Amino acid sequence: MRTLVIGYGNPSRQDDGVGLTVVNGLRSRAGQAPLAEGDDGFDDLGRALDTLFLQQLSPELAETLAAYDHLVLVDAHLGIYP
Repeated sequence: MRTLVIGYGNPSRQDDGVGLTVVNGLRSRAGQAPLAEGDDGFDDLGRALDTLFLQQLSPELAETLAAYDHLVLVDAHLGIYP
């Protein structure tokens, strides 16, 4: 069984805190380096548990998603909207 966890958000809108934190927490537990700012994680795919961090979801992800049995989407906001 393969699982993909995608955290997503837009840094310019300040809505990416939780998604990136969850993705990097999972990467840490799996012994992987955290994603740096600007990294999406596509270069590291191929494990039983994979992670990505994206600014937004797009139809082009369909081919990537088809390779997984489970998908977890993490999208949450930290902070206050003005």
